[in-house]
Amino acid sequence: MTDITRTSRLLDDLRLRVKADRGASAAAPTVKTPAASAGEPRGGSVSPLARARRLHDAGVSDEKVLVGRLVEGLMLEEFGENAQGADFQFVLSQVVQALEQDAEAWALCRACVAEAIG
Repeated sequence: MTDITRTSRLLDDLRLRVKADRGASAAAPTVKTPAASAGEPRGGSVSPLARARRLHDAGVSDEKVLVGRLVEGLMLEEFGENAQGADFQFVLSQVVQALEQDAEAWALCRACVAEAIG
């Protein structure tokens, strides 16, 4: 049995939301399964938790910004580093906004950030 972390629960929730948004579209690419858990860096990249922690250590305390950095890290792990750009930032802001509107999802995001800055 593997350990289920808050970030892995958040990533699973994001995957389900993406899958639901795609509907029955056969043309949509499949989401790959990450090789490492969300708390561990993959291939030398910075983990999502470390991204949030670094931003907090730099003096940022805005919860929404910290959650945004965490979600950004999760999305980059899921879709690859070359997914960055203006379109990616727009989608990221929409994802964070959608998470913020769901009380349970937002509580999970806040718990992940708390774990990161612990």
